[in-house]
Amino acid sequence: MWAIHSAVLPRKVSAFSRVWPPISTKVWFDEDYRDDFDKYLMEPLKGLVNALFGAMLAIDPELVPIQAVDKTISRIYRDIRFSRNKSPYKTRLWITFKRRSPD
Repeated sequence: MWAIHSAVLPRKVSAFSRVWPPISTKVWFDEDYRDDFDKYLMEPLKGLVNALFGAMLAIDPELVPIQAVDKTISRIYRDIRFSRNKSPYKTRLWITFKRRSPD
């Protein structure tokens, strides 16, 4: 697994995540961090999804190959309606592989 991780996720990802500041507003994030977030986190995560997908299909051929936010890649926006943490952005991202819906 480390070979895939080091081949797909560049060192800039961990460097960017170490300097990730507390984010207070959407305007502040969009003006100051959106480009770096997309370049150093979202693009490498999309590459990781692509790198892992062949192995995941070997395990379960019903998986759907979508490298989109809210499909395979988690979204950064936090749903603050029911959370004690009212910061608008999450500090962690993850990927999930899902099967096709039965509809």
